Amino acid sequence: MILGMAPDMPLERTPLLDLNKFWLIILGFSGLIFITALLGLIFSRRKIKAMTTSEKWAIRLSAGTAGWALLSFVTIFMVIMSMDTMQKLSGISLSLSLSLVMPVILVGLTLALLISAILVWKNKYWTAFKRVHYTLVALSAVAMTLFFYYWNLLGWQFG
Repeated sequence: MILGMAPDMPLERTPLLDLNKFWLIILGFSGLIFITALLGLIFSRRKIKAMTTSEKWAIRLSAGTAGWALLSFVTIFMVIMSMDTMQKLSGISLSLSLSLVMPVILVGLTLALLISAILVWKNKYWTAFKRVHYTLVALSAVAMTLFFYYWNLLGWQFG
């Protein structure tokens, strides 16, 4: 394939994980699932009061993880966007170093949410639809963690 001014060279497709469109779809879907988890906590307060303690903890963990994932993404996005080009090229700012703690905490919350999702299915806490939604929240947290890992925002990988 020859393209106008480009020299004669073979071209190949970009790998899926390097495509911005792929990550934007994943982040959009995860964000939507996280928002539904937070809204479910807000609008179902009466039903939650009637649940057992373990069911309440599962819902709180789901909403907490969803909120923390959204907060982590927005915070890191704002910190990186507030840096000018010279700051990005000259070194790691203190605000970026401090905000990189958030994805590490998200990993712990995600692991706890995955264990909780197994218990939700094992003990059959709610209806099948609610359990599927809970599992989608857990998978969205995994996707968000993988996003942070892939773009070297998980921890302090400055090398």
